[in-house]
Amino acid sequence: MSNPAPPPRVHLVERALEAMSGHDMGLAIADARPPAGVEIRPPAAIPPPLHGAAVVVTNPPPPVISLEQLRGAGLMVVGQEPRRSRLAEEFALVHQQMLRVMHAAGNTPARNVVMITSAHRGEGRSFVALNLAASIASSSGRTVVLVDADGGPTSLTRALGLYRAPASVATQRPHDALVSTAIARLSVLPRGEDADAQHRQPRGAELVLTLRALIAACPNHVLVLDAPAALASSDAHALASAVGHVIMVVRAEVTPRDAVEAALDVVESCPSLQLLLNRTNLNSSDSMAAHGESGARAHA
Repeated sequence: MSNPAPPPRVHLVERALEAMSGHDMGLAIADARPPAGVEIRPPAAIPPPLHGAAVVVTNPPPPVISLEQLRGAGLMVVGQEPRRSRLAEEFALVHQQMLRVMHAAGNTPARNVVMITSAHRGEGRSFVALNLAASIASSSGRTVVLVDADGGPTSLTRALGLYRAPASVATQRPHDALVSTAIARLSVLPRGEDADAQHRQPRGAELVLTLRALIAACPNHVLVLDAPAALASSDAHALASAVGHVIMVVRAEVTPRDAVEAALDVVESCPSLQLLLNRTNLNSSDSMAAHGESGARAHA
């Protein structure tokens, strides 16, 4: 009797398309809860004065990155609106799914590290990284570091006005270079200015060393990396082996399938790969409960 033929290998893109056929989200979502409101850093408590003592009221220093700056860089999931937007609900589902995947990864050093990349530039990597990090920090109780591992002309470092920061990715103590924001538990590690090219390691190796130092210094933090496009730089390949999870951003109805497959091959050393559709077009009937708004820009 001949042995049965092995089952055909199903590519990750095939599995993602099959998963998306049953629901709007490309990531499997279950028992998701909507996020709480934004938590802005409160002023320091002032103790009651002693009898006859003079009271000097001092305000705490403001956060370095304001909410207005974050919004100018693309933040859309945190605000003061009476109703949560559809986009905020969708990122809540994405971040809850990612936290479950991180928990299931066990006690590995990179379990809390997720890298955001794409096949090509212009697919929404920075937008997804910023809003995912803000969603986790504002509603999950986890402390989050948003790492700009790209540093290009349209990077988060530039958008937030941090391009004159020190060469953060070259420091041996990256946790000392973190910049606080108006969202409690969210800080940013900017790309910073490049050091002298004659005294630098290759960018990918340098980023991996910085990432490992940050993981060691902040083992309980969630690290969200805004990484370069996988088919435009070797940095994504170098970082993939040092992170616990990769989210591949795919611009809906624009990114070719073969480009997505090639990009997934670049980051295949990462044990956890997810696809996220960006800029999908949905009808108003697809809105989520009472929070729905048309024109949602990201799906996962």
